[in-house]
Amino acid sequence: MELLFRDDAMRVYIAGPYSKPDPLENMGIALRMAEHVWVRGDIPYVPHLTGFWQFAHPHPYGSWLALDMKWLQVCDGFLRFPGESPGADKEEARAKELGLCIWHGLEEYLKHRLWSRVSAAAGSNGGA
Repeated sequence: MELLFRDDAMRVYIAGPYSKPDPLENMGIALRMAEHVWVRGDIPYVPHLTGFWQFAHPHPYGSWLALDMKWLQVCDGFLRFPGESPGADKEEARAKELGLCIWHGLEEYLKHRLWSRVSAAAGSNGGA
């Protein structure tokens, strides 16, 4: 099935722990969340995938965090999955400064996007 983007597609930054307890496990969680975002017509960005880049071309941690902060500037939303992460804490603080929609967990994101779709539909037919 070809996935299409909604007319009101949001660029959604997926955030959460990377290194603890396991980078591959956390990449899997991030990708599952990204899949939910994508099949609903939004545009996910998964910074966890830079782990593969780091494997091929290592850079200091601060360089990756700086790259993440640049990506946040072009995103509309910030979806965080549970787990302790100083990096995700910094990203979330920046997302707040930028005024992004912030969701803690997939359920919050799904409720928000459903509500925005219902609101848009009500507005397009005069609220009837």
